[in-house]
Amino acid sequence: MASRPKTDRIRAMIDAIKKVSQGDRSVRIAPGDDDDPFAGLAGEMNRLFEHIEGCTAEFEGEIAARQEAEEALAREQYLMTFLMGVVPDHIYFKDRDSRFLRISKAQATRFGLESPEQAVDKIDFDFFTEEHARQAYNDEQEIIRTGRPLVNFEEKETWPDGRETWASTTKMPLRDRDGNIVGILGISRDVTEHKAAEEALKESQQMLRDVLDTIPVRVFWKDRDLRYLGCNSGFLKDAGLESLDRIVGMDDSQMPWGEYAELYRKDDAEIIETGIPKLFFEEPYLTSDGVRRWVRTSKIPMRDASGEIKGILGCVEDITEQKEMEDTLRMTQVCVDRASIAIYLVGPDAKIVRANNYGCRLLGYTQEEIRGMSTFEIEGRLRPEDWTEHRRDLRDRGSATVESLYRHKDGTIVPVQVTTTFVEFRGEGFAFSFVTDLTESKRAEEEKERLETRLALAQKMECVGRLAGGVAHDFNNMLNVILGYSELLEADLLPGNPLLDDVKEIEKAATRSRDITRQLLAFSRKQIIVPRPVNLNYLIRDTRSTLARLIGEDVLLRFLPEERLGMVNFDNSQLDQILMNLAVNARDAMPDGGTLTIETANVVLDDAFCQNHLDAVPGRYVLLTVSDTGIGMEKETLSHVFEPFFTTKDVGKGTGLGLATVYGIVKQNSGLIDVYSEPRKGTTFRVYLPRIEKEAEAVGEEEENLVASGDEIILLVEDDEMVRRMTAKMLETLGYTVLVAESPDEALRLAEKPEVAIDLLVTDVIMPGMKGTDLRDRIHAVRPGLKVLFMSGYTSNVIVLQGVLEEGVHFVQKPFNLRGLGHEVREAIEG
Repeated sequence: MASRPKTDRIRAMIDAIKKVSQGDRSVRIAPGDDDDPFAGLAGEMNRLFEHIEGCTAEFEGEIAARQEAEEALAREQYLMTFLMGVVPDHIYFKDRDSRFLRISKAQATRFGLESPEQAVDKIDFDFFTEEHARQAYNDEQEIIRTGRPLVNFEEKETWPDGRETWASTTKMPLRDRDGNIVGILGISRDVTEHKAAEEALKESQQMLRDVLDTIPVRVFWKDRDLRYLGCNSGFLKDAGLESLDRIVGMDDSQMPWGEYAELYRKDDAEIIETGIPKLFFEEPYLTSDGVRRWVRTSKIPMRDASGEIKGILGCVEDITEQKEMEDTLRMTQVCVDRASIAIYLVGPDAKIVRANNYGCRLLGYTQEEIRGMSTFEIEGRLRPEDWTEHRRDLRDRGSATVESLYRHKDGTIVPVQVTTTFVEFRGEGFAFSFVTDLTESKRAEEEKERLETRLALAQKMECVGRLAGGVAHDFNNMLNVILGYSELLEADLLPGNPLLDDVKEIEKAATRSRDITRQLLAFSRKQIIVPRPVNLNYLIRDTRSTLARLIGEDVLLRFLPEERLGMVNFDNSQLDQILMNLAVNARDAMPDGGTLTIETANVVLDDAFCQNHLDAVPGRYVLLTVSDTGIGMEKETLSHVFEPFFTTKDVGKGTGLGLATVYGIVKQNSGLIDVYSEPRKGTTFRVYLPRIEKEAEAVGEEEENLVASGDEIILLVEDDEMVRRMTAKMLETLGYTVLVAESPDEALRLAEKPEVAIDLLVTDVIMPGMKGTDLRDRIHAVRPGLKVLFMSGYTSNVIVLQGVLEEGVHFVQKPFNLRGLGHEVREAIEG
C-alpha cells in the first residue's frame, strides 16, 4: 500500500510537469502531510511552477508590448508612406550632407521623377540651377550647424530649363533619439500662383491707390463709430495731415470742417442705420487752409462678407467752381431773359435755337413755339436762297448791324435794328443776334419832328405876339385919342347938327379898330382880364343861344357837359371870345351844314402826356373840346392854324386873328390848346385849363354908373402928348381938377411939394425913364396911401403877372371912353 501512494505522487508530479509544459501555468502539486517523502519536492515544484508562471507572464507582456510597438511603427510607417504619397506639400529628408534620404510623391513629381525612391542620395544640384542649389545647401548647413530652423520663408527656385518658381519653405534639424542632428527635414509648398496673385494684388492695390490719389474726387471710409479708417491723398490734404496713419481713428469734429461735424455725422448715422446710400447731394465744406467750398457728396454703406454693415464709404467732389459757374450761368440766363432787348441764337440751318423772353414777346410767340422756327418766317427781308451767302458774309465780317423788318405772329410788321455776331461752337457756326425794337424810336422820331414843328410854331407865335402887342399898344394910344375927342365932340354938338353923323362914323370906325387891337392883345397875352373861379358849364349854357344864332340853322349844336365839372380861374369875356372864334371857324368849315359839339370833362395830364407836349405841365385840368364835322385840314394848313393873319378864307372874309386870339387867351391863362384834323374828317380843338378847388361865384351883369365929381384933384402922368391932352380934357369934363405931368420926374417934383394937394395919381404904365409902378412907389414914400389908377394899352408884367391884373390894383384899359374912365376913377378914389 505504501508503494502505491508513492507511485501516484510521482505520477501526479509528472502530470503537473506535462501540464506546465503544455502551457497550463496554473497547475500546482498537493503539498501532502508530514510523512510524505515527496512533500518537500512538491513544495519546491510548486515554487518552480509559480516562478515559471511569473516569468512566463512577464515574457508574454514583453512580447505583447513589442508586438504593439511593432504594430504602431508599422502604422506610423504606413501613415508616413501614405502622407508622403498624398499630401500636396513637398516633404523631404536629408542627411548631414544634404543628400535626399526620402521625398514625398509631390516632391518627386515636382522633380520629374517616376517614384520618390529615385531621389535617394541625390542633392539639389541634380535638380536646380547651381545658384539656387548653392543657396539651399548653405541654408541647410547653417541649420545643421546652429540647430535653428528656418520657418515659412519664401524662396525663389530657378530650374535648368529657365523656369522660376516660388516656394514657402520650412526647414528644421532632424535629430536621433539622443538629440543629435542627423539631417534636415524640409516641407515646402509651391506658392508661385499665390505669389503671382499677391504681386497682382499689390499692383492692383497700388493702382487703386494711384487712382484714388489721382482722381479729382476726395474718397474716405469710416467704421461704424464714424471714425476714419482711411482716405485718398486729396482728402488727406484737405484735412491738413501728412500721412495716412494720422487720420485713422479721427472723427469729423477733429477735422478742419469741424463746424459741420454734426451735419456729416447725422447723414453717416442714418446710412449705417438704414443701409440706404445717399447719393449726389450738395453740402458745405471747409479745407485746412480755411477756404469754404461746396461739394457734391455720395455715401454708401460698407459691408463685410456676411453682409453686415461695418462702416461707410464716401466720395466728395469739389463743385465750388462748377457751382459758381452754374450760378453765373443762371444769373446770365436770368439777365438774358430779363433783358429789355430781344436776343436770338440761330443755328447753321437757319432755325432758332434759343430766344429770350423779350424776343418771344416782341414777336408774340411762346418759347416752345419759337424754338425751331425758321428765321425766314420772322425776318421779311431775308430769303432762303440768300442764307448761305449771308452766313459766309457774316463769318468773314464777324458781326454786322442792319435795320430790318420782323413779322409778328399776328402779321404786323415790327421795325428793328439787328446786331448779329458770328459764333463758332463745336465746329458749327451760329448767328447770335441782338434785336432792338425801333417802333417807339420811329414813333419818337416822328413825334420829335412834330414837336420841333410845334416848338418852331410856338417860337414864331411868341415873336409875332410880341410884335402884335407892341403894335396894339401904340395903336391903342391913337385910338384912345380918336375915341376920346369923338366923344367930347359929340357931347358939344347939338342934336340935328350935320357934323354929328360924321363924328359917330369916326367913333364907329375907331370902335371897330379897338376890337381888332383887343384881338391882337389877346393873342400877345397882354389883354387885361379879371379872372374869377367859374364853372365852364354855366358860361357855355349862357352863350348857347348866341352861338346857335352865329352858326346858323343848318348846323346842329350839341353840348355834352360833365356833371361834376371842376372849377377854373377864368375871365368870362375870354371864354366868349374862345367859343365865338371856334364856332365861326366851325361854321365856315361846314358850308353844307353839320354838327358842332362842345364837351367838358375833368382830366389829369401825366408825365407821359407832357413829354409829347412841351408846353404842358402835369396836373389836374378841365378839358373843353370843340369838334365839327367839316371839311378838315391837311397837315400843312394845320401847322399854321394859330398864326396871326393866316387864313384860308377869301380876301375880305377874315382877318386871320380868330384862332390866334384863342391861342393867346389859352396861353394867357396857363392853359394848353391842341388841334387834330384830317381832310374830310372834321376838326377837334381841345383846350386844357388848370383846375382849381373853389366854388364858382355867381355870374351877373355889373352895373356901370358914371359918377362925376368936381372936388378931387388928380395928378395925371402921360408921356404921349395927344393922349395926355385928351385924358386931361375928359377928366376936366367929369369935373375933376387935373395936374398934368409930362414925365415921371415932373410928377415927383409936384408930389414932393407939400402945398400941392393930390387925391389920385393917374399914370401910364410904360413911360421913358421910369415905369408907372416905380413912380407909384416913390410917390408913396412922400405921400403914403395916395390912391393910384394905372392906364395902358399894353400892360407891364410888374402890374399884370402873365397878363393877369394884381389883386387890389386899379386899372383902365386903353382905349377908354368917358363913362369907363369916370367909373374907374371913382372906383380908385373910393376903393
